[in-house]
Amino acid sequence: MIVLFSDLDLRGSGYMNITIALANQLVKRGRKVTVLGMGYSGAAHDWPFQIIPIQPNKGMQFAPAMLQNLISLGQIEANEPPEVFIPLLDIPLQKNILSWPVIGNRVIPMAGVFPIESGPLVPSWANDLARMDARMVISRFGTKQCLDAGLDAVHLP
Repeated sequence: MIVLFSDLDLRGSGYMNITIALANQLVKRGRKVTVLGMGYSGAAHDWPFQIIPIQPNKGMQFAPAMLQNLISLGQIEANEPPEVFIPLLDIPLQKNILSWPVIGNRVIPMAGVFPIESGPLVPSWANDLARMDARMVISRFGTKQCLDAGLDAVHLP
């Protein structure tokens, strides 16, 4: 299972659009996907993936425990175990995720999806991004900024 974590308020957001597109593509490629959706109200949907709602102002508090629960359920074979965690968030929020015990101890790999909208990529952000297992940037400009800072990164079209 691939676990995504993002803003999923159905009233609309850039991250919601990217998250849904990525989740749909992963499912089309035969992967099981669960989304931890900040701001998702639990409304019915017909997407081929599971969404676990998280109150918008509680995402960074509740998501670590939810991720740990998904890992624990996978370990006892009550669910497919998570193989990668993909947060789709701005870099300052990604930095907070790197301190979560389950991520900091690398129970599962983390592949961040984020924008970089101006350059150069500052060293403190580059150091934080270097702690991720993979970096997927939502612009060619941002991908180049990562590469210029010595980080492997791919452009997520």
